Amino acid sequence: MPAKYQGIGIRIEDDILMTKSGPENLTEGVPKAPDAIESVLNSSIY
Repeated sequence: MPAKYQGIGIRIEDDILMTKSGPENLTEGVPKAPDAIESVLNSSIY
């Protein structure tokens, strides 16, 4: 990790859409664990 990014933190929150049938989590498939996020960032889909 580049030194300029070390020691910072971010909040990872879900986006919820309120519908007539109830809440729908729009970010359900988004990784939130540090290892999972790093895996996405190191993959070719990023």
